[in-house]
Amino acid sequence: DVLITDFNPRDLKGNLIEINNHKMLILNTTYIDPETPDTIRDWLEFIEQSINNPEKPKVNTQKSGISKAVKLANLKKVSPEQLYEAKLEMARKETREYLDQIAREEGEEKGKAQIRAVIEEKEEQLMQKEQQLKQKEIEKEQITIAAIRKALQRGKLSPEEIAEDFGVNVEFVIEHRK
Repeated sequence: DVLITDFNPRDLKGNLIEINNHKMLILNTTYIDPETPDTIRDWLEFIEQSINNPEKPKVNTQKSGISKAVKLANLKKVSPEQLYEAKLEMARKETREYLDQIAREEGEEKGKAQIRAVIEEKEEQLMQKEQQLKQKEIEKEQITIAAIRKALQRGKLSPEEIAEDFGVNVEFVIEHRK
């Protein structure tokens, strides 16, 4: 979900003391609220599904950007890194557009600039975490490829059986036969 917090303290009676107008936005794909606006929820769900159900994600393909990302995911020549980057870029774009719309509706140009600063800071932190996740995904894929090659060398299982055992498609097994 999209979580928004501020940095204003409260006094001992619990009253909010407005010191600054800084906000922090958190994009959380683990807990997605059904009331999150569709433009953001669809992307959060897409990212969550691509991580937890990459073979058969359940996503809203009525949205052109998501449909395009799903089609890209089905192309053989798209690396996991490229797909991951495309998904995140589209999610960032739609989140920015949504936040810009909110800022315009509220007429808070100053708030918009502050929100952008927070977004940029959080995007930097997110990019660092993405790099770490991407590296882990690459390492996991390399381990899977090595295990598939070892299974192929043993010659006891067919490519179909290996694909089933490793949760990949047969083309992936055949592609990494060396």
